[in-house]
Amino acid sequence: CLQAAPDELEKYLLPDTTGTQTLTLTNIGAAEGEFELFELPPAVGTLAEQLILDPSFEAYTPNPYWDEYSETFGTPLCTEEDCGLGTGSGPHSGDVWTWFGGFDAGDIGYVSQDVQIMPGTAIMTFWVEQVVCGAAGAGNYMALSIDDTEIWRTDGLDPACGTTGYRQIEIDVSDYADGDTHEIMFDSVTVDGANFFLDDVELQLEAGGDVLWLSEDPTAGVVPAGESVEVIIGYDATGLVIGDYLATLRIKNAPAP
Repeated sequence: CLQAAPDELEKYLLPDTTGTQTLTLTNIGAAEGEFELFELPPAVGTLAEQLILDPSFEAYTPNPYWDEYSETFGTPLCTEEDCGLGTGSGPHSGDVWTWFGGFDAGDIGYVSQDVQIMPGTAIMTFWVEQVVCGAAGAGNYMALSIDDTEIWRTDGLDPACGTTGYRQIEIDVSDYADGDTHEIMFDSVTVDGANFFLDDVELQLEAGGDVLWLSEDPTAGVVPAGESVEVIIGYDATGLVIGDYLATLRIKNAPAP
């Protein structure tokens, strides 16, 4: 339970001079809090790297990249030849997609993949269709979780129910861009023949990096419960022309995002 103050830092320097400020990390929790700081330059241009392997599930089943499970069918991965369309559109692209549900007695299923997400700006996008949502309301759902923390959900009460065609979902998951490996999982429970279609899952990363005019001391450490630690933020205008220079400091509080 770390808090950082202030939320923003701003320092005016003449060329070829240096300066410092203090960032205070306070632990309001009941256990010690580990921290690590990452420098992120401003994102430039398009997101650079797609991290998901087989984002469109075209390797089909058994899939070498995705863990897959369906209580009823063994796998939720489908082609039109094997599964039909179930009144939906089938794949958003290619020949294969993930089809959760589609069984009158209900089903439980998931697809998951472990991904290392380096520090930076991370955006997840995926395409969803839910023409048949069933009569169970919120009891029929599909959700996205990272490391067992749910970050997105749709269910049988969503206004998108009954609409033919995919819609794109976009979620900022930069809180998980910390250099560690994270489990990305889409899971679903259906109880009365509901269908949730999923395809084209991507995780775009604009990697962070060293900001040459910025420094931190310390860059990592421990804040005891109920106490604070001061981090000295250093600025170095050596060789810089007059102008505005921006960066972001991401504070990782392991194991929290």
